[in-house]
Amino acid sequence: MDKANDCSFRGENFIGVIAGNNAGTIENCRVWSSNEVSSTQQYFYYGTVAGRNSGTIRNCVSAGSVMATVGSKVGGITGHNTGTVENCLYLGSQLVGTAYVGAIVGHND
Repeated sequence: MDKANDCSFRGENFIGVIAGNNAGTIENCRVWSSNEVSSTQQYFYYGTVAGRNSGTIRNCVSAGSVMATVGSKVGGITGHNTGTVENCLYLGSQLVGTAYVGAIVGHND
């Protein structure tokens, strides 16, 4: 599959198009989809590449809108980052969340 279009994601804690929780390396990826996100938990992490990143995300591009109905950390690339995000670009038109929302990273430690 070349790309995913207009996806709906439902999960518990870590939700991402490429990975829910990344502790390794994700590089040279492209995400071109509009996403609606919901969770069974009050607080969750969502990113179009990875919900949570403690590894490395490099040279990734994401476009499309993200509509999160609940959640505390929503990012165009990753919702929560304790690792490295470098040379990434978010081209989306809309990011909606309820607390920490960022075009690249929702919350960075």
